[in-house]
Amino acid sequence: MINTLFVVSFNLAIPPGDANAMVMAEECLRLFREDRRDELISALQDGRIASCGGALFAALLKSGLMAAAHPRIASDSLLSAWGEREKNVYYSAFSFE
Repeated sequence: MINTLFVVSFNLAIPPGDANAMVMAEECLRLFREDRRDELISALQDGRIASCGGALFAALLKSGLMAAAHPRIASDSLLSAWGEREKNVYYSAFSFE
């Protein structure tokens, strides 16, 4: 793992309605920042945090490959984009060290 780079991309939230999307994105950031991996995995898998690609990130966390790594957030800010079918999508950057 010392020389391995994993890149996983997913949208933080894609529910209809801007207010719900922001709440889900902020919850995702909070759980990651606080290293509450089990709760984050559950939220991504059961849809409490709607995402596109979140199941892959949850699987990576669940695999244990990142168990010894410390979570980092590049910035506490969220970038947003207005997507197809009037959905607001939020992005941020996570990493492990």
